Amino acid sequence: MKAMTRGVWVFMVGVLIAAPAAADYECPTGEKDANVLFDKGAALVNAGQDAAGFALLKQVEAICFEGGDRNAKRARFEGMIESVGRKLAKAAEASGKFDEAERIYVDIRNASGAYTEADEDRVTMARARAKASALNVVSSALYRFDPERRRMWAEADQRDRAKPHQAQRAQQMAAYETELRAMAAAQGDAALAAEAAAFGSPAANFGNYPLDDLDRAKSWFELADASAMKRAIDRGITRGDKLTADDTVIRIAAGIDYYERAGATAKIQQARARAKQLGDAADKAGNYQKAAEFYNVAGLDELADSVLARGE
Repeated sequence: MKAMTRGVWVFMVGVLIAAPAAADYECPTGEKDANVLFDKGAALVNAGQDAAGFALLKQVEAICFEGGDRNAKRARFEGMIESVGRKLAKAAEASGKFDEAERIYVDIRNASGAYTEADEDRVTMARARAKASALNVVSSALYRFDPERRRMWAEADQRDRAKPHQAQRAQQMAAYETELRAMAAAQGDAALAAEAAAFGSPAANFGNYPLDDLDRAKSWFELADASAMKRAIDRGITRGDKLTADDTVIRIAAGIDYYERAGATAKIQQARARAKQLGDAADKAGNYQKAAEFYNVAGLDELADSVLARGE
């Protein structure tokens, strides 16, 4: 490597001298002096206006503090924003404003580096428990606590204030996941119970079969443990067997729909073959409309069209 020339050295020293210090950093809020923003926020907090004070404090860029007591002021700032933020977050959580509580905890962590992840986890679970029948809420919570995210948290190079909590949080996340999967299984079972009640209702006799309830059960069981899905599959096959044993178009068609929910490919093929046989019998008897309906159920649309044309 060539020796640095005197001219280059003088230039680099000049650049370093001219470089702006942290105190000259212009905060994103537009406040050149973070002290002003901090003092305004602190005054509001001291006056009992916690929400307004927190709204200002979370905008402070701690790197912008000026003066010889910069480190001391940063410590006071971090302590204040964590204290007032936790107060606001707990109040929001207690009143069921879970999204607001979660946002506040994230703001605290971003502003001060405080360990709030466990609080955010708790709020996530509180939201899921309060909205246990909302599939998207429970699914989102499960994503937060899935094994891969637990592993990443446990192995991550965490900031100092989070490191002591890594193992404990990973363990709690696993417990939350177990609870959520049990909640999902319970919701799936409730959907199956609704399907059973509707299947035996008068509406089902007119072709209004509760396939939506079975679909809902399957969606919930996808979030539960692997064995739960078998309950929905067995239900679909049981219903399909009962319906396709009938000789009416509407019941055989509904039975195939149930088989499709169960993924019972072989049974679907058998039911369509039977619909074809019933269609052939109706065609032979001169009942072309009925034959066409059976052929449609069998998936033979072109044959159905030709039978109808022949009957015109």
